[in-house]
Amino acid sequence: MNSIFRIIPLYFLGLIAFLILNAFDFVSADYSLLNVLSHFLFLSVLNPYWWSSFPGSGYVAVLVLLWLLFPFYERKIHGFEDAAVGFFLTVCGSFCLNFILCHVPFITDRNLLGDWLSYIFRGIQSAAFGVMIFYVPELGKCLKRKKIFAYALCAFSILMAYLLVRCDAVNLLFFFVIGCFIVALQVYPIFLFCNPIFTFLGKYIFGIYIWHIVLYFLIRHFIENEVPLLLSVSACAVVLAVISTMFIERPAVRFLKKLFVREKRK
Repeated sequence: MNSIFRIIPLYFLGLIAFLILNAFDFVSADYSLLNVLSHFLFLSVLNPYWWSSFPGSGYVAVLVLLWLLFPFYERKIHGFEDAAVGFFLTVCGSFCLNFILCHVPFITDRNLLGDWLSYIFRGIQSAAFGVMIFYVPELGKCLKRKKIFAYALCAFSILMAYLLVRCDAVNLLFFFVIGCFIVALQVYPIFLFCNPIFTFLGKYIFGIYIWHIVLYFLIRHFIENEVPLLLSVSACAVVLAVISTMFIERPAVRFLKKLFVREKRK
């Protein structure tokens, strides 16, 4: 619930900002009332025609739905082995469901159906993978040359990630690469990736994610060159994320927590 409370304020603010951009023709989109309501209620992901109509909103809706279902999944997980079994069962189950649903299409646009299903199943797999990573044992205690091992594994992960992107590889291999990268940094915190700058950005990453989408559609009308556009969007997104987190997200989270605890006691 804490994660959901953190998402709600900035997510709603991002939707409102995007609707304002649409009203002033910075974005060309035709939204119905039901479409807009489905995004505010985190239900847009249940409709393949709506899930991506607001950029980035489908990702957030999947997160919220997974967090609401997480307590039921968590009851079955008691350690790394349970989490690993859960991850591989999730991968196999989602692969089978994706195969069946893609061959029994309930909408005419097969490409849209495939993208929508793969998006949902990737979210489910990522959640199960995150649980498994949480239980990864402390490998550093078993290694003597931690620094060399960490640098080698990080280099391997980066190289493999580059090759997988070039080859458009399947999702399971990406999980393997991400797992290697996380294990490497667990064994030895390489400063290039574990530093105050990344720690700072990590605290405000959701706000940066929300604001960079809105800012991109706004600033692209004034800056056409790609590099200055990306730099401007990134810098402004960080500033707005810090401000909105301090003055909107945190006060809203405190209020929602008090409301939730009060209702729970009742």
